[in-house]
Amino acid sequence: TFFRSSGARTGSTWFSEILNFENDYRFLFEPFSLVVPLRPSWAPRLEPDDRLRYIRPECDDRDLIEQAARVVSGRFRHPEVDQYNYNMRVAFDRRLVKETKSNLFLKWLHRHFPEMKLLLLMRHPIPTVLSRLHDVADIDRSRRNAEYRSLMFGQPELVEDHLAPFRDVLEAATTVVEQRLAVWCVQNYVPLRQFAAGEIHIMFYETMCVDPAAELRRLYAYLGQDLDEKKLARAQRRLRQPSSTIHRDVKTFPDGWDVVSRWQNEATSDDVAAAQRMLGAFGLDAIYGAGPMPNVDASHALLKTHRAAVAS
Repeated sequence: TFFRSSGARTGSTWFSEILNFENDYRFLFEPFSLVVPLRPSWAPRLEPDDRLRYIRPECDDRDLIEQAARVVSGRFRHPEVDQYNYNMRVAFDRRLVKETKSNLFLKWLHRHFPEMKLLLLMRHPIPTVLSRLHDVADIDRSRRNAEYRSLMFGQPELVEDHLAPFRDVLEAATTVVEQRLAVWCVQNYVPLRQFAAGEIHIMFYETMCVDPAAELRRLYAYLGQDLDEKKLARAQRRLRQPSSTIHRDVKTFPDGWDVVSRWQNEATSDDVAAAQRMLGAFGLDAIYGAGPMPNVDASHALLKTHRAAVAS
């Protein structure tokens, strides 16, 4: 089983379908978001939003482990979860799980299923946040702030383990954009802080758009699989197709640079300034700045820093 995790609106379905360009994986679409709650009986319910569901890596709740085991072993089936398997096969020897609410329990999955390959997909926070804004368009400010506080501070273990040093920064986020940037930072800061180099593979939406051959070669090296030129060409043909979750008339994927840089014409100077403040507070400005492309080496350096800290 290959587990691909990210936040929402990161191109994650498109990305997953490129990885499954030969349809040789059973593609499990967001099982923990759609169907399997993966919530221990003693944990608080984050209603209506559980994007930051946190599970401590050392948690040994047997029911929780069994819920996850049903998914990663392939025993779990559901029409919504299997909706994007475009073939007649009923038996697979490989599975690709795509999830958008799992970043904060990836380390827990790694501890209990150590042989499972993990991929963390990241995308620049500004276009990610701008694409999410319609979700809160009709929510009044007081309700939005209450839901944000519940999301950030409703899990004492998450606050204790990771968020306590940032409480003032998180509480100061009052606009929709600031709060969504805060969510993005937490979603990515926690796994980058938890994992050491070699335990997880990090990929970037932007580099997949601009230099897909290099990204795919890195991925296949991590998986220990061969990627010859014929397979690479087939994968790149799939890259030109839109995702299954794009429900508008898009026939082909636009030019890669146009896709990753478009937000620079849409974001305001206030949006960019807010992003730099929030990213700087979490130390994630080393990866993403005012430009569209990530600093890939900086993400690897964060994992290496964690490995060194654990060793010491």
